[in-house]
Amino acid sequence: MTVGEGHWVAVGETNSLRQRTTNRLRVENLDILLIWHSGQFHACERACPHELADLAPGKVIGGRIHCPHHRASFDLTDGSVSPGWSCGGLIIYPVRIQDEQVWISLA
Repeated sequence: MTVGEGHWVAVGETNSLRQRTTNRLRVENLDILLIWHSGQFHACERACPHELADLAPGKVIGGRIHCPHHRASFDLTDGSVSPGWSCGGLIIYPVRIQDEQVWISLA
């Protein structure tokens, strides 16, 4: 599930955030995971919607983040969960780059 565009927040410089595949961020009381994968940034909620496990230690493979506790995976573009899971999808936040800054929409 992707949230709409609206309230944009700068979260850091592109060069420093590209140094890690996953960056744990706290943005306006939200725990967000910023992921650098295949030349793009993706932002999502940090807690797995299944049982709220922390997705930060999860592996990013083929455009999906894999929950380290339950083996479910979530698409980084639309948040959809892998087949066979009854939980909802992952919240995805729009990301944009402007003036070498990464911005996340928290609409």
